[in-house]
Amino acid sequence: MIPVKLRNEMSEDDYYQVCCITGKINVKIDWHHTWTYGKGNIQEAWAIMPVWYKKHNWFGDKDSVHNCKETMEYVQYLSLQRVELKYLERNFPKKNWRQLKKYLTNKYGEKSENKGGIFNNC
Repeated sequence: MIPVKLRNEMSEDDYYQVCCITGKINVKIDWHHTWTYGKGNIQEAWAIMPVWYKKHNWFGDKDSVHNCKETMEYVQYLSLQRVELKYLERNFPKKNWRQLKKYLTNKYGEKSENKGGIFNNC
C-alpha cells in the first residue's frame, strides 16, 4: 500500500500517467513496486513505476512484469535511472546497488529507446 502523501504526489505527477514500458497514455496505469528491501516494498517515488495494466497484471500479457524476467529487469533498470547511487547506498546499504545498476545498464542501457522490441524472450 502506497502511503497517502506519496500517492497524492504521484497522482499529480505527469510521469505516472504514462506506461514506462510502452509509452502508452490514456490507458489504465498500475503503479508497480519495483524493489523490495527488508520485509517490504520500497515506498519511494523512484521505486514505484507506472505500468500499463496489461504489462503489470499476473493475468495480463505473457511479457508482463510479473510473468517475464526481462520485463521485470527492464522496469528495475528504468527505476534506477531516477535515483542517485549515493542515495541508495546510504539509505539501503544491504543491497549491492552498484552491481545491480551495472548489470542492468549493460543489459538494457542501449536498448532503452527501443521499448517495443526488447521482450522477445518472454
